[in-house]
Amino acid sequence: MSEASKRELAQKVYDSLCQTIRSRNWRFQEKKEQMMVRFGVVGDDIPMRFVMVVDEERRLVRLLSRLPFSMREDRRTEGAIAACACTYGLANGCFDYNIRDGSITFRMTASYRESVIGEGLFNYMIDCAAATVDEFNDKLYALNEGLLDISAFLG
Repeated sequence: MSEASKRELAQKVYDSLCQTIRSRNWRFQEKKEQMMVRFGVVGDDIPMRFVMVVDEERRLVRLLSRLPFSMREDRRTEGAIAACACTYGLANGCFDYNIRDGSITFRMTASYRESVIGEGLFNYMIDCAAATVDEFNDKLYALNEGLLDISAFLG
């Protein structure tokens, strides 16, 4: 596939992503040059921030949601165990854990290589990610704050 074709396809995917978010009547920030959008979702507890990026080179749509806290240094091992435990049961997406700084990011990707993706997939990604992050962010925060120990987290 030529570079121009890759760019054209990526732009169509990005335009579809923006239209999907507009159809939800949500406010969001566009970074057109980077084919990136940022938006927030309100769940049951901790507000969630999301970034979605169209990766032209790899022909992927990436959704990321970094939790608004990092695991304290004395809780980093428990944070790694907890992030793995959260990811283990997921059908889609994963929690990435940075052992160096304790940051936790939920990540989900979808390929548009040799396929057509649109509003249905984008809505699924957003809804699935929001539900997943909302389910675990408060538990991970409680673990970080010492309000929950790893045994209770895993229980």
